[in-house]
Amino acid sequence: MTTTAECEQRVDYDATAKMMAEAFAARQPILPARLQWLYDRCFSFGTTVIALRDGQRKVGQIAMVRQTMLLNGKRETAAQLVDLFVVPGYRGKQSLRLLYDEVERQFIKQEIRFAIGMPNARALGVNAHFFGLQPYLTLPFSIGTSRSGPAPQGGLSLRFDPLQREQLLPLLSQFRSAETDNGLLWNETMLFDRLLRPAQQYGIHVFDNLLLISSPRRSRGIAYTLLCGFLVRSGCHATQRELDDVVRSACLMWGRRLFAYVGTNDKLPRPPGLVLPRIIRPSPMLVQLRDFQPNKPPLHLNRYELIDFDYA
Repeated sequence: MTTTAECEQRVDYDATAKMMAEAFAARQPILPARLQWLYDRCFSFGTTVIALRDGQRKVGQIAMVRQTMLLNGKRETAAQLVDLFVVPGYRGKQSLRLLYDEVERQFIKQEIRFAIGMPNARALGVNAHFFGLQPYLTLPFSIGTSRSGPAPQGGLSLRFDPLQREQLLPLLSQFRSAETDNGLLWNETMLFDRLLRPAQQYGIHVFDNLLLISSPRRSRGIAYTLLCGFLVRSGCHATQRELDDVVRSACLMWGRRLFAYVGTNDKLPRPPGLVLPRIIRPSPMLVQLRDFQPNKPPLHLNRYELIDFDYA
């Protein structure tokens, strides 16, 4: 058995989804359309897929999903490492070393500055050992329940509809990233494409200077409203009333008073709900980072939420 790692020129999404389901022992099928959206449209800058091969047969991979970060008024390239898997029979240190060595070559070749990981607990050590990713930020995890009663007045709350692109772009354009922000770059077309994820529903809620993107979710039999991300008009900070109103509107739309939020955003007056102690968090939600240009000013994130990676 001789394995090699190389950039995949054309991803077979159907075959990759089946291999991933096998490798992860997934209870539900992995949608090929979800992979294609994530790699091609989710963050607008494309993806480099590093494939592990035994001859012509693909037996594993890791994907570098490209992004653009804003840092002190400048744009920096970044890529998130996602969808690492190796099928049974090929697992081991040699396979992981081949994959990560090729990933490192691609970061250098493509002049990508930041490597970002948001792995599960089992993959934290793998990223650190084989690629030098270091702990950067543990995202706060909060939950809460919205107040009952009628919907707050004066705002806008609607379900995202892919067929309403021309109507939604002017609204989303009011909440594009400011050049002075420190975090992931968003504009209206990028936000629209981010919400095209197959098999998920999203809501858009606006009150004055604050926009919330929400989604109905269910985990371990519990239905709740996921607060995916908050965007604030350029030059503004959200008030407590605006925060309360958009969260309440989202919970009312989906009929789920329980809500969950993961992230940090310094333009909010406080995190929504109650921040959970680390000992009872359901996931580590640890952002790992490697800077390929450490001589430059370090990354500082004022906002990093679920919408900024592929969890939401």
